[in-house]
Amino acid sequence: NVCERYPGYKITTSPYVTVQRGLCAHVPCSFTVPSDQKLSRNTVAIWFHFINRYAVISAKKSSKFHQAYGRLFLSGDVSSGDCSYYIEDPRPVDQTTYFFRFEDGSLMFSYGDIKPYVTITELTEKPTISPGRLVEGREVTLTCTSPGRCQKVTPQISWSGNVSSMRLMNYNITHDDGSRSFHSNITFTPRKSENGSPLYCTVTLQTEDSTTEKQTLNIECVETNETTVTVKDGDTITMRCYVDSNPKASITWYKEDAVVNRTRSFQTISLTLTNVTPSDAGRFLCSAENEHGVARRTVHIIYHSKYIASWT
Repeated sequence: NVCERYPGYKITTSPYVTVQRGLCAHVPCSFTVPSDQKLSRNTVAIWFHFINRYAVISAKKSSKFHQAYGRLFLSGDVSSGDCSYYIEDPRPVDQTTYFFRFEDGSLMFSYGDIKPYVTITELTEKPTISPGRLVEGREVTLTCTSPGRCQKVTPQISWSGNVSSMRLMNYNITHDDGSRSFHSNITFTPRKSENGSPLYCTVTLQTEDSTTEKQTLNIECVETNETTVTVKDGDTITMRCYVDSNPKASITWYKEDAVVNRTRSFQTISLTLTNVTPSDAGRFLCSAENEHGVARRTVHIIYHSKYIASWT
């Protein structure tokens, strides 16, 4: 045991690290030196490839060692005994054993007690799509979040599916530890015909690996019950619209797109057609609206003449 032979030198970190292709892992690490020694601000921390003995990351870009192709880099204050590191967007060559060493003038030491082994696995993590209530005719925004929260990895997020008039907005958030999370918003107005159709969010990483999450659209439909009434020439018909709401709703009768009756204070509003003629045929819509939403019912008036011609 190296540290037992050299009291005061100790390293604490995980001996096994797993990271998925294209993503990242942050590995906490700390080390100590004898109590009669003190690390200076010029301390250089180095992680070495154990088998080939070459340096893959160091604490300073100005030092003779450089970060390994931008994939492994230190994240802590080395002079405070922090040897934590990030592995980002790893390649198969990065799957190996490493060991840690620091150099501070004449004070230097290689820690052999814990030699972390890094395993690179296939990409299996999926993006997440935020839950959202989908209501027919009501605009909604869903958010897709890329897996991983890295410092340097910059994924691309895209949407696909059978939704109409969609708007997209991609953005990232920088967190206190310097890592970034990547998100994409899709805004659209659900249609009844889209119910049950799939919506996909795909994240493509710098390795060209991609991962996709699927959400099946469960669209709540606004109830638009239609009542059909057949009338004859000269008939009289009264259509009554009753609304039980709190607060009270504004109730309006329309014929096609034209307002034919309106009230703002009662629960019931009636519309009477007297001495019906062909011009009274069509669709009449009762619409009730308050601060909580809109409810609608339709009456379809079909006109038949009293006199039905026959041919022989």
